[in-house]
Amino acid sequence: MTQTQFLLFLIAIIPLLNCLVMRFAMVLDNLLNISGKIIPILYLLVLVILYKSIQSDDSYIKIAEAAKGISIGFSADKISLIFMSFLGFFWLIFAFYSQRFLQINPIKNIYDLKMFFLVMITLVNFVIISKGLLTILFFYSGLILFSYFFAAKFLHKSDNKFSKFFSLILYLQTIFLFLAIVGTYKVTGQIDFVNGGITNESFGYQSCGLLLFLYLVGLFLSILLPCYLLYHNINLNPLILYVFFFLF
Repeated sequence: MTQTQFLLFLIAIIPLLNCLVMRFAMVLDNLLNISGKIIPILYLLVLVILYKSIQSDDSYIKIAEAAKGISIGFSADKISLIFMSFLGFFWLIFAFYSQRFLQINPIKNIYDLKMFFLVMITLVNFVIISKGLLTILFFYSGLILFSYFFAAKFLHKSDNKFSKFFSLILYLQTIFLFLAIVGTYKVTGQIDFVNGGITNESFGYQSCGLLLFLYLVGLFLSILLPCYLLYHNINLNPLILYVFFFLF
């Protein structure tokens, strides 16, 4: 394992480490508060070191391979580092903001809320460092499933109409992402990211238009929920709304 691969492995497990700390130290408030701030800072520090190391060797970590061009693994490049930086800063802001918010406006089920948030951070992190579309689909589907449980846990019964709309949008996102990935593999013969993009000589205008339509529909659905939350009076705690905006 190269240094870059080891750093990428650390990046992958650090959010998961925070979940484990939250799970096994729920009765120790001081430990939870301290770890909730230190671990995001550690994530950003490892990210800085990874940025310096990524230019020297390969960062690809293969988990499993079903066939040529169909594998599950992690990798990092400059684009993924940018997204991980935003994720790390958002995670850190939430750690400090939520603590202050709870001092002013205590809410019920705070440990459940923080655990849901940390699991979402973990899954989003996995999506960012995914090597190919199959890996993205696997972890994104997990994120969709957890989002459904999150909504079922914290949405009020009076928001039943929004709950149905929320579930429909989640499922449609997964379906269109799956169709887009299948279409990409049929057209290009692979779904792992390579230098220059996933393209080949048979990638014509019709195929490009079809795949672009599938991906853009999924993108439209992903921004539809935040817009709905913004322009409709959903009866939710502000901190929970904050998590919803982050998720989508």
